[in-house]
Amino acid sequence: MQALTEKGIIPLLIKLLNEECKELREQALWTIGNIVCEDKEYADLVIKCNIVLALPKVFEDLKDLSGAKIAYWALANIIRSSSILPLEFVKKVLPYLGSAVCKYENKEILRNACWSLVYVVENSKKEQYELFLKLAFIPKLIKLIS
Repeated sequence: MQALTEKGIIPLLIKLLNEECKELREQALWTIGNIVCEDKEYADLVIKCNIVLALPKVFEDLKDLSGAKIAYWALANIIRSSSILPLEFVKKVLPYLGSAVCKYENKEILRNACWSLVYVVENSKKEQYELFLKLAFIPKLIKLIS
């Protein structure tokens, strides 16, 4: 994996997330989700390479359950595996996680979204806690975990 990351695979995969072909985006996201589980360094690199700029295309174009499962699984892996969660990254991903909590009934998607929220809170600074507490989906989240 190190050889691939040294050759620049992460920025190339992130670039593929903006492609029109849904299957290509899903495969790139699946690959990123697997890479970040290997080492925190890879997850940090994904965040530093601004994956957050490609996420609107990924999440706004979710048309089916399988694509949503891949998207939320990969996002959970990135969040869980990273040693850095910059405020700007958190600000951008919280709406997607909130959307999952409010929109989906699928247990796999909900589990990944809820775990992602746990990791965000665990690794948060004060500003991130305040941002988290202002979210509209908190009542639904509390219902899910109770």
